[in-house]
Amino acid sequence: MDDIDLTVYMKPSSNGNKYSGAEFGYEAKKGGASMLKYDGVHKRTDDASKYDASLKTELQLSEKSLLYPTFCKIGNAVGSGCFKSRKMELTGFVDKVAKNKLLNKFSFGLKNIKDGETRLEASISTLQNPYQLKIVSPRLQEKIGSKEFTITADHQPGKQLTVTSSFQQFKFFFKHGPIADGKNYFAEISKAGVSFLKYDLNLTFKKNPSALNMGLNSQFDVNEASLFYTLFCNYGSGCFKQRKADISIFVDLVNKNALINKFDIHVNLLKDDEKVVELEVCTKHTPYKFILKAPYVLPKIIGQPSVEVLTTHNLGQSLEVTTNFAKAKSFSVKKTSGNMREVKFNGKLLFKGEVTKGNKSFKQQIELANGQSMALTVSWKNDALDGSAVVTNDVKLNLAGNNVNADVEIEWDVSNPSDAEFEIEAKGTGRRLGQFEFKRKVDWNTNGNNFIASIIGKSSSEKGWFAEKGLNPVDTKINVDFDYNNMNLNANIVKVVAGKRYAVAVKNNNLDFSF
Repeated sequence: MDDIDLTVYMKPSSNGNKYSGAEFGYEAKKGGASMLKYDGVHKRTDDASKYDASLKTELQLSEKSLLYPTFCKIGNAVGSGCFKSRKMELTGFVDKVAKNKLLNKFSFGLKNIKDGETRLEASISTLQNPYQLKIVSPRLQEKIGSKEFTITADHQPGKQLTVTSSFQQFKFFFKHGPIADGKNYFAEISKAGVSFLKYDLNLTFKKNPSALNMGLNSQFDVNEASLFYTLFCNYGSGCFKQRKADISIFVDLVNKNALINKFDIHVNLLKDDEKVVELEVCTKHTPYKFILKAPYVLPKIIGQPSVEVLTTHNLGQSLEVTTNFAKAKSFSVKKTSGNMREVKFNGKLLFKGEVTKGNKSFKQQIELANGQSMALTVSWKNDALDGSAVVTNDVKLNLAGNNVNADVEIEWDVSNPSDAEFEIEAKGTGRRLGQFEFKRKVDWNTNGNNFIASIIGKSSSEKGWFAEKGLNPVDTKINVDFDYNNMNLNANIVKVVAGKRYAVAVKNNNLDFSF
């Protein structure tokens, strides 16, 4: 019977009192012939400036070894087959001093050689710009048509980022920079030089002692050949190749209405040059306007393509509201004499009487055209005779009957328009939505050089378009901090839709997406 010899060795080394590496391995012989041999060399430098390490190993296996069939089975399982020699090289480097935007500069490498042929070589490095990830393997040939796959990232902090891939020549490009009174953001995804997704956004902000003007202008293009095209087809107003948004906000910092400073908001959203959303909210002139047109979305929610509300308010004298709702065309409250008030709905008198302090609620029965009736109950916290309740109050409404039972609470405090809050909550049951809940809380502060705002909300419904599309429930959290002197934006926008999180973050004008 042949003798079996096993030799094991370990030779550590040090630099002073610090471990700096080792040579190690073993060899098994049978009858003087090597059956299995493994050698390794580890090197390491760890000091205040860097961490630098490498590991090189070599495994040699005789076909006569009892372990050869076992390694063949393992090799076949992972797709590399039998081998007689296997070499592995690992390298790692971390610069403890120099950093990129987020992390210390680093590089890592891996190399696997089987019987003299390189089966896998991978490396990633951020030591120099552009950064690079590179993978070389013959197994890639069948998957991507090449043995080599590389991703490079060219980052110019504060200006732009370009990420390219050797596979199908994918490219992601993002840049941002100043424009007149604002900033531009541009992003594009292309393949082999053909644009698949493109987004161009201009944000403007201008403030002087008399007025504040903000604007957003954007264009989003989608190639029909893109995988994203069919995804967008399933939502909102259907398929599109181009979306445009034009938003302008004006705030009069001198003149006020009863509530807050006069303002004007215009929003236009276009799909392939067709308007799909149009919003106008204006309190600069009487009557005040709230007009929302969304012919693809609103009919599924309220049964008509638009909401149009005109309001004329003479503080302490009258409030007149007209709408384009067939069942709620008008509502008015007028002072007739003294403290006498007359309340009308759709031109019919609902209530007439004297309003005195302490009267903080009323209940009215409303007869509907279908013969059914609904009960409207309204209560409020602060008296409304002197107009102070307009700037801070808590109003509760309940509408019950005709298969509807809904509670609405609206609370606000705009006594200081520079530091104000508004909250609305609606919940109950209805024919179109089933059991539903909607809540929004908005806070804003414009003291100093910063505009700080937060929006927290949630919405859910048992029935309706959002429930049918699986977009239910929805949690919303938005934080905005804008320094308009330095044109610097920090913001977080988070939506959790049916348990899936979508987020957009802006940190010092740098944009980041998370899905």
